[in-house]
Amino acid sequence: MDFCSHDTLLARLHMEALLPVIRFFIEETPEGKAVTESWQDWHWEMRWHVMGIGKTTLLFDRATVGVACQPRRLHLLFLSPFQLNSIFLKKGFSLPLPLSGFSLLFSHLPRFQSLADQFEKIMRGNRHENAPLRCLLAIKTAILSAAVLAECEQESHDLISGCTPGLALFKLGQTNLGWIRWDGRHATGGLDTLPEPPTVTVSFTSTALLQAALDGQLDQLAAVGLCDIQVCGLAPLADVFGLIMDRANKYLQP
Repeated sequence: MDFCSHDTLLARLHMEALLPVIRFFIEETPEGKAVTESWQDWHWEMRWHVMGIGKTTLLFDRATVGVACQPRRLHLLFLSPFQLNSIFLKKGFSLPLPLSGFSLLFSHLPRFQSLADQFEKIMRGNRHENAPLRCLLAIKTAILSAAVLAECEQESHDLISGCTPGLALFKLGQTNLGWIRWDGRHATGGLDTLPEPPTVTVSFTSTALLQAALDGQLDQLAAVGLCDIQVCGLAPLADVFGLIMDRANKYLQP
């Protein structure tokens, strides 16, 4: 199996982990909605396309349900993973090629940048400010990152390759945080509808426990014994995904 170079892996993490969580930030959190509430044009989409990797689309739409018109599309082509990563890492900037929506480039790309800056401010800010939101965004990023790493990084793939196929669902109380699926060869992840019933469910009783797990400061055996974490199903699969989530910090710093 061929594994990704560092630049390609990092680009996939940006596209398949960070961008979907930014989408969640926009749609589901008061803080994300506050950033975008003053935007006038709310029926447009931004498509990120990296040659040799694939595409990810963000849809910005607060139009009335049932509106049939197509959103205006800003379609950005990045010629290399390095070019995409430079934007996220803020290490220089090379303008992507606008395959469509050139008229939106200089008005709507800065809009996205302001949104990304607010996202980064929350993720990198004082740990005592916006702690529940930061924890929620961090665990969702870790879940999606684990799916990318299990698919694309040799060390993570080696960890998961001996596991029985299945789907791990992670929850905070009764709220689904996200899922990772391993079919014996490939890994996928998501934040929305499960493709099949979970093989194992990991439920945290509080945000504080979830933050401790993200920080690597949680005594998992004690937490399970005290029922602060409930694991139902194929526990070894969840354990391996937990180890792979920890590896995400090597690439994506909080």
